[in-house]
Amino acid sequence: LYEPYEVFRKKLCKQKKRTSKGRRRLNYEAIYELTVRQVMDGETNFLNEVSYDPIIL
Repeated sequence: LYEPYEVFRKKLCKQKKRTSKGRRRLNYEAIYELTVRQVMDGETNFLNEVSYDPIIL
């Protein structure tokens, strides 16, 4: 519970073991191209189904 001040300072300044790459940005162009390709290929039947709910996915 009571440690020397130097030990406390070292704990505060510890180097992190893991790093974060941050929030990933969406590639809207790629999503659009995929959607266009699916529409042109006729692979959009799932959009007409009543059971399809994109929020739950």
